[in-house]
Amino acid sequence: MLFRTASEGLNKLQTAETLLSDTTTKPAGELRITATVSLGSVWVTQRIREFLDLYPDIRVELILNDEPVDLSMRVADVAIWAREPSQSDLIRRPLFHMQIHAYASGQYIRKFGAPRAVKDLDRHRLVSFIGNPAPHLSAINLLETLGREGQTPRVPAFRASTVLALKYAIRTGVGIGLIPDYLTEEDTELVPVLQEIDLPKLPVFLVYPEELKTAKKIQVFRDFLVAKARQWKY
Repeated sequence: MLFRTASEGLNKLQTAETLLSDTTTKPAGELRITATVSLGSVWVTQRIREFLDLYPDIRVELILNDEPVDLSMRVADVAIWAREPSQSDLIRRPLFHMQIHAYASGQYIRKFGAPRAVKDLDRHRLVSFIGNPAPHLSAINLLETLGREGQTPRVPAFRASTVLALKYAIRTGVGIGLIPDYLTEEDTELVPVLQEIDLPKLPVFLVYPEELKTAKKIQVFRDFLVAKARQWKY
């Protein structure tokens, strides 16, 4: 109880310091962002340089974690999540919808051809995730069981415990796999296959505590990210 009371007091002090340091006309100070590992490593990081060019007095820390982070503990100021938060006191702004798609490399297709129907996957090498994927990637191994109702799953030729490893395995011609569309931006080596497969779309949110809504660094990051999300098209 004493530890919890002390933590709550420290969190309130950090919030007060953030708002107090925000009295200058220009956004400044440290901005701590948390995001899922793959989303933060690629989609967020690709846009940070432009944000820092616009706001050079802000310093960014990017905390990557596929497990839920309690923003009330001030581990981070804002979160970019592929799920809607359960806490009612958090502000959430929709950014875009993400989806996973099946990809192969041009090199793989030249050597083995592209599957024209789901049943053709039985003759192809598959790339899959090993372990427990993050909730927003729960369908990442669907190619193992798709169209195999009542039969044993297909056995992948390659497994990896990170989505980035899956991307580069697919890109170098290891096999066919599912990866999120935000990993494929401007990547001409990845070729979509089996585009008729109906896969779920998941909303991506920018989330931050109610008490930080007036902080300038939060406001400018929110506006920047919303604008970038509107420009981004899969």
